[in-house]
Amino acid sequence: MNKIVEQLKTAGLLVFSEGRYIMWAPGIEVPLTVVKTGGGYTYDTSDLAALNYRVNDVKADVVIYVTDNGQELHFRQIFSAAQKAKFYDPIKTRIEHAGFGVVLGTDKKKFKTRSGETVRLVDLLDEGIQRSRALLVERERDKVIF
Repeated sequence: MNKIVEQLKTAGLLVFSEGRYIMWAPGIEVPLTVVKTGGGYTYDTSDLAALNYRVNDVKADVVIYVTDNGQELHFRQIFSAAQKAKFYDPIKTRIEHAGFGVVLGTDKKKFKTRSGETVRLVDLLDEGIQRSRALLVERERDKVIF
């Protein structure tokens, strides 16, 4: 991530504000925090670095981020900032956010991945299929689909 920060500084895209380095993405009213007070990095930094890596090192033609809809603004910021930094050209590379509803725990509260409360995607999808199948059986529609 040091390399990404240096690229952004060299390009004149970072602004030092209130002890941190921020970057304004075109069309977004909230800045990205690229370097926190004290020198640490953020999700903004790692997501910019990951996008740059996927496009310029892996040479991906299409990158799709699948997260809950609560991350929509974050990814609009990342995509806009990455384009401004010339990490990718939208004419050559398709980058999208595919948002879905929010994943809730058994307590009906949103999962907090930072605290380690995660479920594997395959388990989440399997449970969705099981619940859908149960509803179809209950409504006697299971013979049409399955």
